[in-house]
Amino acid sequence: MVRDYSIDSVKGVCLLHMFVLHIFIIYGFF
Repeated sequence: MVRDYSIDSVKGVCLLHMFVLHIFIIYGFF
């Protein structure tokens, strides 16, 4: 259970990081 939760957390952080990168890219272009 802990291991699955840990993996989900990592995936969530990766998605959040990609989302933040997209925001920075959009602000950088505009």
